[in-house]
Amino acid sequence: MSGAGRQRPSSRRRWGWHRLEPEWADRLVDHSQVRPGQLVVEFGAGTGAVTGPLLNSGARVIAVERHPGRAETLRRKFSEQQAEDRLKVVELDARDFRLPGRPFRVVASPPYSITSELLGLITTRGSRMVRADLLLQRAAVRRYVRRPPGRYAGALGLPVPRRAFAPPPEVDSAVLTLRRR
Repeated sequence: MSGAGRQRPSSRRRWGWHRLEPEWADRLVDHSQVRPGQLVVEFGAGTGAVTGPLLNSGARVIAVERHPGRAETLRRKFSEQQAEDRLKVVELDARDFRLPGRPFRVVASPPYSITSELLGLITTRGSRMVRADLLLQRAAVRRYVRRPPGRYAGALGLPVPRRAFAPPPEVDSAVLTLRRR
């Protein structure tokens, strides 16, 4: 059978993207307690739902986004807001990102499909990460709270309902907070 009759999945479905609503992005950043001047890495930055509140908090942000169109949207959006001096957009798969050599935080709503690999990356031996606040599947958060990776303590943070995303995912979410022990 020819593929002509099949529909291609939408861009969102192909990339597994669920945009976090602005109100919930603000809550995530408030929950993370980021302070002015802190270096924050945001994995899966999308079009800037979390990036904007991070910049508003005074943080210096490295926004990692794989999708070329969304990365370009980030560059344009925040250059117009004159925040480019505190923002670096890196167009790259998060799993290929090279961690900063100085202390940093992670505040992000990454794709659920890379949870294990991303946590392995940010908690690897030699990582200078001091705290992470990651919006993940609630089941994954519970698993990492019970068995946090490496030298980190895990805590269940803010619960996030499905309606906090557009389109809503099929699973419940929560924030995993990791702190260096």
